[in-house]
Amino acid sequence: MKRKPNTIFLFSAVALAGLCVWGGQPAAAQRFPKTALKWKFSFSHQLTAAKVERILAERVKRTAKQLPPIPKQYLRAWGAEELPAENPVYWKARRPFAGPYDEVPFWDRLSPQAKQNYFLSANNRALQTLIRDRTRALDNVRRLGPDLWKQRVRFPQRTWDIAALSQFMLQRVPKDVDYLLLGEEHNQPVIQALVLRFLRQYKAQNPERKIFLLTEFLPKGGVKNLTLKQEERLFPRYARLLASAQKAGLYVRGLEPPFAVYSQSGTVVDSRVLDCGEDVSVVDTFSMPEGVRLRNRAWLEEIKSLRKQYPDALFIIYAGDMHLNYESSQSVGVQLPPEKTFFISVLFRTKEERPIMHTLDLLPQSRYPFWNQKVLTWEDPALRRAAGFDIRILLTPEDAVRPANVRKPLPGGNSNRR
Repeated sequence: MKRKPNTIFLFSAVALAGLCVWGGQPAAAQRFPKTALKWKFSFSHQLTAAKVERILAERVKRTAKQLPPIPKQYLRAWGAEELPAENPVYWKARRPFAGPYDEVPFWDRLSPQAKQNYFLSANNRALQTLIRDRTRALDNVRRLGPDLWKQRVRFPQRTWDIAALSQFMLQRVPKDVDYLLLGEEHNQPVIQALVLRFLRQYKAQNPERKIFLLTEFLPKGGVKNLTLKQEERLFPRYARLLASAQKAGLYVRGLEPPFAVYSQSGTVVDSRVLDCGEDVSVVDTFSMPEGVRLRNRAWLEEIKSLRKQYPDALFIIYAGDMHLNYESSQSVGVQLPPEKTFFISVLFRTKEERPIMHTLDLLPQSRYPFWNQKVLTWEDPALRRAAGFDIRILLTPEDAVRPANVRKPLPGGNSNRR
């Protein structure tokens, strides 16, 4: 049975529920009934809020010790935000908002430091799952490496310009798909140009079907003029893409929860392991494994809610590649019905680099130069799942139609694939 990263804290919720109802007492004086403790805690005396704070501090240390080492061969692909955290800085909001742990009964009674410890312990659990998932994915592509290389779809010599790539995507998307995932590398105008062209053409080919464009680039809910105007001030290219998609007949909806959109948060991590010249790095809290898990969970709740209202609609989900690909058990793509889901990854590389985009890029590149395939796909769905995507397109600067001029990073993450 799969264990969720924060399951251990649900036990604490049972023990600490009384903390929410006994107002007016100092935290250290509040006590909990023995009956609430018998499942998880075996204290012979009553549990106080002060002891809860100590339990959370100890849990940070224990969950950190339980982390398996990150495989050395994976470090080339590991982002700084995915490293074990040293000292999270608790998020602050520019306006009041619902936080990620508001459903925890005792949350409002915890001190800021205890809340940090709660998040950090949960992040250690999420990171443990991520390391496990990626290790399994690497073992899988190693086993399937020869098949992945030999059975890839080979294309005749042709010019892969934006028009040809869009047409290829149109031809490959199954007719009966309900969830079409478009995973991107952020802030690349050439990717946005391809995505917009594809969206327009797909809608033109399917004029009768109700199509929603669900995206991390807007706050949760419907699109209002004020929201798009705000988006245009911060991220003009994405605002124009979404407005153009709306004009083409797609229903645009945001997925990003308020705690990710309106937070100002950073977490210190030890980046020496990456050999990047810095001892520590400050990363966006909600780009960390637990932050991504929380965001993915919120997205899925919104997707499920919309599906109840629109059972026959096509949902196109447009977000960073790592939210959607099939390599993590916590990704959106893995948690949707596989027979109704199709994932296209659109990434960017320069001509000189040999990037690590997905697990299969960690195989010996002399034998399996997947990074050198502009378009990569397979007829066998099992091989596509093992690779982490159904189609991958690698764009280069030569494909660009306009120069890039992005002023600010995207909300919710430092990684360009988040």
